[in-house]
Amino acid sequence: MKYKNSFLALLFFSAIAFLACNGNKDAQQARIPQLSGYEGVAFAHIAVDSIVDMGVFDYDTPVKTQEVVVSNTGDAPLYLSTVAVECECTKICSVDSLVAPGEQGKIVVELDMNGYLTDTIFKSIHITSNDPERPIVFVELLADCRL
Repeated sequence: MKYKNSFLALLFFSAIAFLACNGNKDAQQARIPQLSGYEGVAFAHIAVDSIVDMGVFDYDTPVKTQEVVVSNTGDAPLYLSTVAVECECTKICSVDSLVAPGEQGKIVVELDMNGYLTDTIFKSIHITSNDPERPIVFVELLADCRL
């Protein structure tokens, strides 16, 4: 438990640092110098909704499964190397780990809200890919708990 909390704290602060740099275009360009001057070279580009509404969770449906659509808007294949979750209530059921250019893939996510009180809950999934501009993407799963 001690290491799990340390890991979650490290993950949280890493996400904040990433998001802080992500909004600064100068920092983004400095972070990815290899993209300039490579006109005509194919790159993968990930496109995914930042928030996925999982709907209402109640006594009859405390567990739900949802597809998260991942699009490749680039010219090269998109490889989803890692899909991670932040807590035990979220489970990755399946991942289309290779998405062709111009195509869509899916990540099937299961969310178990048993034990949560009535509230709006956000849970994150973290997608790591070969997109040189956005190698890590965060997707928030929104759950309206009425348990």
